[in-house]
Amino acid sequence: MGHAVTHLNPTWTSSLLTWKSRAKLGRVYWVIVLWSVIVVYVLEEIVGHEDGFPPDIAVYEDMQPIPLILISVGLMFLVVFRTQTSYQKWSQARTSWVNVNTASRELAMQSMVYVKDFDAACALVRYLLVFVLSLRFWLREEDLCDDLVRPLLTPAGLEYLKISFDGGELQQKIETDPSLTVQFKKVCHPLPALEVMRGILDFCIESKSITSFQGVMESNFKVLSTALATMERVLDTQIPFAYITHVRTAIVLYSLAIPFFLTVNVGWFTVLFVAFYCYVVMGLENLAVEIENPFGTDTNDLPMDSYCCQIARDIVDIVRRKKEVLVRLYEDGER
Repeated sequence: MGHAVTHLNPTWTSSLLTWKSRAKLGRVYWVIVLWSVIVVYVLEEIVGHEDGFPPDIAVYEDMQPIPLILISVGLMFLVVFRTQTSYQKWSQARTSWVNVNTASRELAMQSMVYVKDFDAACALVRYLLVFVLSLRFWLREEDLCDDLVRPLLTPAGLEYLKISFDGGELQQKIETDPSLTVQFKKVCHPLPALEVMRGILDFCIESKSITSFQGVMESNFKVLSTALATMERVLDTQIPFAYITHVRTAIVLYSLAIPFFLTVNVGWFTVLFVAFYCYVVMGLENLAVEIENPFGTDTNDLPMDSYCCQIARDIVDIVRRKKEVLVRLYEDGER
């Protein structure tokens, strides 16, 4: 089971020397660098020399870098806008996980304090843990791990969690269609967990195990449901293909044209300029692609395993404290 590695407050040295956490450049980057080497060699060593092309066709000597400056401004705007859009999705996903964390703590405390039936409160809390764990698997497009949720559920509860609609031939076509996402093919396991938690709350209301606080708990259920919908939106919403094509085409054409404008002024240093410029621009573009889906296992993705562990730790601590209070009250009553 993969997990993301998080670098907390990295130093300048570790930031400069690291390689694994950087955005991948790809083959196009090296092709453009090789192209710049070839162009500079031709312009410097062949064009304009007696043994090469005659000087009168060396028109590149009159080319000024002003067009490069004008184009680069608009191009950087497109790239930065693309990166900012992807980061907004990453930030929305992080905010949604904060909401899940907050609502989970609130529900656990409210269950232990407001629900008088301790068994029902524990059942609600167990399904709350199941919701958090299943949310993690759902967002990573992985099958739910039975070994993690089986200790929390009864066999009937685990079976209910995995109930799926038998659509026959249509369902088979959906499952074998490569153009459809996993979310369209599989059961959304966080939803049954929410249904059961609401059912437990309804049972407590009918049995009068809770008085006037069900509205507060229902509002936290809505927070969990909204966070699920928000993260699904982040996962399913992609940057329009036409925009990506436009940006990448502009980057490649601009990079291919750079040597013709700079070689006459800086010579072989043009290759270094092209390599550095493409590193910045293509790195930002590839980084935008990487953080566009923040639910994976790459270094720059959200550490959802850590989030789940933090929520589980807090919920277990809340239940343990409540259990200790009940044990003490029982012992005092026996005395």
